[in-house]
Amino acid sequence: MEPSGFQYLPRGSFFVASRYQQAAIGYVDTFILFQGSFCGCFVLLCCTWMLAYFVPQIYGENRDIRQQRAILLLLPPQLFRSSPALKSLLASIMQNSGSSSSSVGGGADAGASGRETVNSRRL
Repeated sequence: MEPSGFQYLPRGSFFVASRYQQAAIGYVDTFILFQGSFCGCFVLLCCTWMLAYFVPQIYGENRDIRQQRAILLLLPPQLFRSSPALKSLLASIMQNSGSSSSSVGGGADAGASGRETVNSRRL
């Protein structure tokens, strides 16, 4: 015995299923479009932020470091010989300058680095 409606329901269910399938595919396509747009905008904004905010901060920090080194080089070598605190400060600055030279702002200029070497040899 055949259940009633077996001849009529499959066509209707296939029609309804195809409608749901089209709607689901539409939602998935919309989501993929949104995801691609959102990721692209996020990467663009992140790069813009890096160029507009972060890179100038690096240049400013490197400029401050070079000024600090230049001021330190103006002190006479006798002062460094007499003060252990200044001697350790100079050693730490020279150690940091030798291990981390930035490609963005560069290190100290050639004249200052030569003077640092001369001052460190006198200590």
